[in-house]
Amino acid sequence: MLLLVPFRLLVSRWINQSPSRQLLAESAWVHKYQLLVVFLLGSASAILEGLTFALLGVALELLATNGSLTQERLAPWGLSWLATWSTSRQFIVLVLSAVTCQVLKSVFQVANTQITTLLSTAAAQAVQQKVLGTILGMSFGSASRYKVGELTNFVVTPAESVAQVLVQLLAWTTNLLTVLAYVVVLCGISLPLFIASLFLFGAVVWLQKVVSRKIGALSYLLGMQQADLSRKVVEGISALRLVHAFQRQDLIREQVTTLQEAFIQTLRKLNVRLAMLGPLSESLLLIGLGGFLLFGFFLFKDNRTTLLPDLLTFIAVLNRLSSRVSQIGIGWSNVRQFASRVSVLNDLLSTGSKLFQRQGGIPLASIGPGISFEGISLRYNGRDDYALRGISLFLPKGTSLALVGPSGSGKSSLADLLLGLYEPTEGRVVIDGTDLRAINISTWRDKLGVVSQDTLLFNASVKENLLFALPEATDAQIMEALQGADAWSFISSLPQGIDTLVGERGFMLSGGQRQRLAIARALLRQPAVLILDEATSALDTNAEQAVQATLDSIVSSGTRLIIAHRLSTIKNADQIVVLDHGRIVESGSHSELLDRNGLYATLWLKQSGGSEPATVNPARLISPVR
Repeated sequence: MLLLVPFRLLVSRWINQSPSRQLLAESAWVHKYQLLVVFLLGSASAILEGLTFALLGVALELLATNGSLTQERLAPWGLSWLATWSTSRQFIVLVLSAVTCQVLKSVFQVANTQITTLLSTAAAQAVQQKVLGTILGMSFGSASRYKVGELTNFVVTPAESVAQVLVQLLAWTTNLLTVLAYVVVLCGISLPLFIASLFLFGAVVWLQKVVSRKIGALSYLLGMQQADLSRKVVEGISALRLVHAFQRQDLIREQVTTLQEAFIQTLRKLNVRLAMLGPLSESLLLIGLGGFLLFGFFLFKDNRTTLLPDLLTFIAVLNRLSSRVSQIGIGWSNVRQFASRVSVLNDLLSTGSKLFQRQGGIPLASIGPGISFEGISLRYNGRDDYALRGISLFLPKGTSLALVGPSGSGKSSLADLLLGLYEPTEGRVVIDGTDLRAINISTWRDKLGVVSQDTLLFNASVKENLLFALPEATDAQIMEALQGADAWSFISSLPQGIDTLVGERGFMLSGGQRQRLAIARALLRQPAVLILDEATSALDTNAEQAVQATLDSIVSSGTRLIIAHRLSTIKNADQIVVLDHGRIVESGSHSELLDRNGLYATLWLKQSGGSEPATVNPARLISPVR
């Protein structure tokens, strides 16, 4: 359509600008037909508004002249056929026509509002999906650079702001069209009088620019402060257990209060400037009203019969025009305000320094002889030091590899590389002879079962938390996994059994219960490789032995990567690798490492009280190969 050509040009211009403007342009183009309908409805409303006052002006002129209007006077309005009618009949028809125009205008406005509401809702939903998709599509390393509150704010606030940009922009367009209709009516009444009004509007526009000069900057600052406030609130609530444990409620309140005060101060400044636009414009127009009356009197004094109707119509239209001009200024400021809030997405949506989850790659059907770490070094973004340096390991299929060492030695980093959450800075992880970076990451992760040290459960039922790992799992599979993790004993005593809600992050359960559910969730996948990062740290000795005994009884082979601080749980691992400052300092079996009297022996003596216990329950955390 020809009407879409200028819109396409505008969108094309914005597409080449910042990511946030690209997002706005894309949102507008996707809904171009709805926007076109809203534009046409706004145009029709503006035309009908102008016709209303034009017809009322003619009706007042009819009263002032006290005689029927000529065919020439009625022709511009398509009413020349009224020339033969009586004065009263002409007046009635003119008034009814004006009323009809207003009714139709109101109908179009209602339709305009309904479509705009639906459009803004759809746009907000689409933006939320796009931003969330961007976050989920980023590599774990890129996404972890942001705080939880920032990511939450990115998903919620900009989507609402994009919707408001469209709403405000459509309202601004409708107001502009209505102003143009008023201008036509005013020029029809008196061009000189309208020219005089331009000086007044020039002063109004100048004042609006002076007041709104800092609105864009303040709006951007407000968006950043809102993100900081949301992040701090989310952090405080997410760490509620820690806050209570350390009695830091006052600190959280003080931090939130400080951010709130800064946010409120900026909001007040912004509201003051926004509030000044309307009153300043109205005051200036009222001051000029007296001047218009004097100027109009001398302009129309030679035709006293039309003086009163022309001035009344002009002033009435001018009054409506003044409010519309004020709304145009305020509306454009609102567009800039909400567009500035969307600009907080620029960093997130820019792809220059980010890695995204790999797509494609070689599908992995099964794991061959084993997993190799070849010359692995890892340095996180923004860090100068290496988390891992020169790691070379081979994990044969069906064996267990235990990683031990002081905190911060790189154990979890090595597990993250195996998961594909990060890519090595140097070296490679090799699966079945193929670099992990060349393997389809989805088919690889389908073969993994993971129990992390930070056990995370969703605010859902026990069953829903388990199905997160394998949505198609049957009740029999769920029961088998729960029994394998020694979790059925406590789940069966819950009020609704496996349908019991566990609360935010599983707060309704104890640490050991959460950990057993996490183990059951991993076992439900029947993984070929089981990664256990402090998987039994929250279990007491009896519960830990029960979990291990159950696993030993149901599993005959599998590949395991075990991270543990409690060395008694990994004593019988096939390989024990000791890490320190990101490097391998020792490796071997339990007995070999004790004989070497190195770091492992030192850690063992600290935990065993200076002597090796006569019997130790081995940690044979094994899973079946898929």
